[in-house]
Amino acid sequence: MKIFITGSTGFIGTHLVRRLVQKEHELVCLVRPTSKVDELEGLGVTLMLGDVTDKQSLLEGMRGCGWVLNLANVYTLWEKNRDIYRKVNVEGTRNVMECALENRVEKIVHVSTVGVWGKPAKWPITEGMEVGSERFSEYAKTKYEGDLIAWDLMRTRGLPLVMIYPAIVCGPGNTRYGGRYVQDLIHKRLPAQAFVGSIKTFVHVKDVAEAIVRVAQKKDNIGEKYIVGKHMISINEFNKIISEISGTELPGLSLPLWLARLNASILTPLADLTGRQPLWGLSRDTVSTMAEDCKADGSKVEKELGITYMSIRQALEDEIHPPKEIQYSYMHRRYSRFRVSKKIMIQPEDMEQKVVLLKDISRGGLYAETDKPLREGMNVSTGFSEGIERFPMVRGKVLRKTDKGMAVKFVAGGADNIPDLISH
Repeated sequence: MKIFITGSTGFIGTHLVRRLVQKEHELVCLVRPTSKVDELEGLGVTLMLGDVTDKQSLLEGMRGCGWVLNLANVYTLWEKNRDIYRKVNVEGTRNVMECALENRVEKIVHVSTVGVWGKPAKWPITEGMEVGSERFSEYAKTKYEGDLIAWDLMRTRGLPLVMIYPAIVCGPGNTRYGGRYVQDLIHKRLPAQAFVGSIKTFVHVKDVAEAIVRVAQKKDNIGEKYIVGKHMISINEFNKIISEISGTELPGLSLPLWLARLNASILTPLADLTGRQPLWGLSRDTVSTMAEDCKADGSKVEKELGITYMSIRQALEDEIHPPKEIQYSYMHRRYSRFRVSKKIMIQPEDMEQKVVLLKDISRGGLYAETDKPLREGMNVSTGFSEGIERFPMVRGKVLRKTDKGMAVKFVAGGADNIPDLISH
């Protein structure tokens, strides 16, 4: 299956791509020019430069794909520019769904969050329950709005939608709020514990990745919802497990909720002013979110998908002491290739420079469309900025030509930082 993935450089996304390259799938991963793509490059997948706010990159990237796995979102509890939540979580979701319809994909799996339920009428949350009337962060509010757009497109235009709602995700490579919290606790950067009585639901990141794969593979499940998460424990218990695994003593003080709210009311405006994260991550959205319970029942994926949840202790052990990952590579490529549509300059040896349309590039070479391909074996210099005389430039040799273009093999070390190179 040819699969288009957004959010592939994120916490869940990297684990999902690692899981999918073990199978006979062709993966096209949407990445921004500023994304860190080293790990994906090593997996040998196809990388499409773009963004969920750029419909053209979505349309081009999805072309010929059977499945779309949409993980792109802004998952934070503070942003200086709060408009970014709506831009990505709402309008970006709309763009992905509309482009999936235009490309007539077979199935789109959209990753939401159990946070969209807010505080429902009763616990635990199940897939058939009505959401609560309030959500506790701009992240959860905009994710919910994006979900509603997706469901509306399913009802009105036949979008082949399935939705997944992970609980709080733990595991190796976690650099989000939860990951920073674990590291701050281990390295004694927190003066006190907080929200110790709140009960949350946790899940290993690999269980989430596995659930996404099995939901995509399952037949006759369009319109279904799947909560992914099982382990309901208090923040106090969560902290104790971290302490036991890391050998770090927990802070002796416990911050009362009223004082946490007071601190957040001071630290959030200060962060807005300075543009730096609130001290200890204590924003208003953090306090509102962490102060409330979130109990979710993810047994449906156990029954219908055969998922066996790993323990929260295992998730935290893997997060604190990351295991060495087995490195698979898609179709035996050494590096990923990037799909792109960009005019560049080619300077053939002893000839005038010419403009060509770059369509495909990797560390080893590129393919460009041109009405007059150069002969095989010709030495060329490739310029990726507006003029050939400006850097960056890469030397190469024409490897082969077709009626519509030519392949150039890089020489003298090739190209290292592809996103930076083609963003000029």
